[in-house]
Amino acid sequence: LILTNDGEFANLMMHPKNEIDKVYLAKVEGIATGKEVKELENGVVVDGNVLSSSRVKIKKINKEKEESFIELTIHEGKNHQVKKMLESVKLPVIKLTRERIAFLTVDKLKSGEYRKLSNKEVSQLYVLTTKK
Repeated sequence: LILTNDGEFANLMMHPKNEIDKVYLAKVEGIATGKEVKELENGVVVDGNVLSSSRVKIKKINKEKEESFIELTIHEGKNHQVKKMLESVKLPVIKLTRERIAFLTVDKLKSGEYRKLSNKEVSQLYVLTTKK
């Protein structure tokens, strides 16, 4: 989550044309297969829109609990997009975490913690949005 009062910056970060990676880790019900991965990468219809993920990886499968952990990278950010995409391939989400936006990760932050971006990080994010 990036919190800002700079509307132009927020729009640059969220607009799909800028292809800023938003990486999510989803714990889902069911055993994910290559079939679902391909469907998610090729695009699924959700609420009349075709939504796709630029990358999908099965990170872990727990056969005993019949759960999978899937990493999805998207460029859009429609309301509940990742949840709806996974549900469309019959993999309901149990837990969903955004792991990364561009190069910013949650690695050293505990749940509920936050930090300010450095001026250098903000500059690097602006550069990413002007590359396309």
